[in-house]
Amino acid sequence: MKRSSAVALGFLLLALAAGGLRQAQTIRMLPGEQVRFGVQHAVAWDPATRQLRRTGADPYVWLTLPDPGPVRSVTFEFAGRPADGPTRFYVYQSSAYLPDIELDDSHVVLGCVTPSADRYSIRWNLDDSQVVRLDLPDDLMSPVELRRVTVVSAFHGPWLASLMWLLLGAAALAGGGPRLAAMLRHRPWLEPAMLLGLVALKLGLASDLHLAVLPEARHDDLLFVAQAQSLREGNWLGAFDELTLAKGPVYPLFLAAVGWSGWPLLRVETLVHALAVILLVRALRPLLPSPAARLLLGALLLFDPHTLSGAAVGRMLRSGLQPALTLLTVAGFIGLATRIRGPGAAAFAWSLLAGISLALFWHCREEGLWLLPSSALLLAVAVVAAWRAGALGRGRRLLIAILPLGLFLASGEALRAVNRQAYGSAITVDVRDGSFPAAYGALLRVTPDHFAPRVPVSQATRRRAYEASPAFAELRPYLEGEIGRRWADISQGAEPDASATGEIQGGWFQWALRESAAAAGHYRTAADANAYWARVARELNAAADAGRLPAGPRRSGFVPPWNQARLAPLLRGLGRACAVAATWSDFSVQFPPRAVPAATRTAVEAITHERVATSLSPATRRTAARLTLADLYRWAGWPVAVLTLVSVAAALLRARRETPARAAVLVALGGGVLALLLIVALVDATSFHAAHAMYLAPASPLLLALWVLGPAWARPDPAARGGTRACAAADFPVASRPSP
Repeated sequence: MKRSSAVALGFLLLALAAGGLRQAQTIRMLPGEQVRFGVQHAVAWDPATRQLRRTGADPYVWLTLPDPGPVRSVTFEFAGRPADGPTRFYVYQSSAYLPDIELDDSHVVLGCVTPSADRYSIRWNLDDSQVVRLDLPDDLMSPVELRRVTVVSAFHGPWLASLMWLLLGAAALAGGGPRLAAMLRHRPWLEPAMLLGLVALKLGLASDLHLAVLPEARHDDLLFVAQAQSLREGNWLGAFDELTLAKGPVYPLFLAAVGWSGWPLLRVETLVHALAVILLVRALRPLLPSPAARLLLGALLLFDPHTLSGAAVGRMLRSGLQPALTLLTVAGFIGLATRIRGPGAAAFAWSLLAGISLALFWHCREEGLWLLPSSALLLAVAVVAAWRAGALGRGRRLLIAILPLGLFLASGEALRAVNRQAYGSAITVDVRDGSFPAAYGALLRVTPDHFAPRVPVSQATRRRAYEASPAFAELRPYLEGEIGRRWADISQGAEPDASATGEIQGGWFQWALRESAAAAGHYRTAADANAYWARVARELNAAADAGRLPAGPRRSGFVPPWNQARLAPLLRGLGRACAVAATWSDFSVQFPPRAVPAATRTAVEAITHERVATSLSPATRRTAARLTLADLYRWAGWPVAVLTLVSVAAALLRARRETPARAAVLVALGGGVLALLLIVALVDATSFHAAHAMYLAPASPLLLALWVLGPAWARPDPAARGGTRACAAADFPVASRPSP
């Protein structure tokens, strides 16, 4: 006990030192001769004389900030007397965590003038700004002398602030950790009570989030809200067009449920994520007997920065729901594998959760393939455990074990039946089912004259394809006309690429294809569209097989043929994806708001029960808390990732001999992270910049779970001490009284 107190005191002293150093940085007073301006527009600045002089219209300067932290206030002190009336010096600000926003009049801050005998100062209070742009009066006739600038930064932000919080956490763990662990062991009610308290805290922090909408995003925001409206009206996904079956129906169904509930969307997403965290912690209980470790796991998952970031949940996108569906799926399969040998009711409940969650996950996003190997591994663990449990009740246990697979397959058939009834075509999503993937794959197999990594089908390739396929030639007036040019401009504007000038890049080509086919009259019904794309695929493949088109082997889907030139972009994309996953570098407090037409805003607010943000929201204490949390995860990211890799390797070696179920869980979690990173890297290399939170958020909970499970399972298993192997039940352990 004395040793832990001494260690805690040492961490506390180091934390105080880091905090003191950071506090000293928060106030910087710069004499006029030390002030530097990074940008000067229609202004001349002479540090020697400390004079600012207007040289043209619209004079302004950008202050070079002395500290990396977000600015809370700035004071400019000038010589002389202020002009009569309100000051005409203005400051423009921009949130420290929205670096790409364009400044306009909504970012103007008015200052407060304080005169004295021979000088006057103007103070501007800012909302954690990353920039300070000082605008001078347009009619400034004579130079002004700048005597001093005082910049007050927020405490959070730089590494010293994060180090202080990490050291304080280490002090708390060293000093109070053993006591808390003992309390949790002797008071079983304390663990769920503390977890619920953390959920309440998370709800408070999440209430600082704001919902933004991209009014031009008819393939995302507007599509989801339109489909949710149709669902509420009983019209399934609405009238059929080229976008109706382009994306899974789960998120529109979720939005419709939110609309019916009357609860705000962001709060519902927070609650669903919290439920998923609780269920995963519960599922791991037989494998993670330490209440303190389970509580730490729950806390890390609850405050996952992606779930508090405008980059991931600040828009009406599936990234707000997908991490929770990932957790629910993994929790269901782990719970099934660890309860299959226990009471049938508990195993059946976890089996239902696994099957339903996997079906929802699969039909939410189109790249859900990445979680299937992990799910299959955990399902295999459950099946083997059911078989090994003995002949008595084996059939019942095996049926329960394979129930998730049956539910998953049944969900696809049910969706096909609904779409057949509504649109006359028995497909789930047309990027997986039907003939559209076959037609896209047939285009991809054509060998291009000139290779460009992010151009799937170039103009030259399309010209050859038009000659080979009369069906595809029907799109020529559109793909080579206004529609094609517009999509080429959109893709080049979003992802500037000198090698793709004038071309439609990968992230946008399928939308150009769909829109062109719709303009040609092939999307009147789902059956017509499916028949048309089947004809395109058949004609292109026949021409390629006959040698009339230079092409590779037959293919279907959207993954382009491998080319060695893709290796370098793939590795760069993988590096970016790893950085975002490990350090949450894509975190932002708010998605940059846009002006939204009144009709769109009304429709969105009716579905989401959220006020659509059309301007930046002022920073609050909750904003600072979210930023601090993100900083803690970010600074801990790479060191903990390295520790996790080492501990997982050790845990796998130990679990292989002692508790194979733990090894299966570690492989499932780590494999899921790696699979998603590779998919995102491939998209990044072949289509568009994908290494950001909207695509990588589902990997975050799996990685955070490894943070806890790797070190916890790397230690010797008490059941296997003394060189004896754990009993057979430890292969697929259950508690003496399995909990549901």
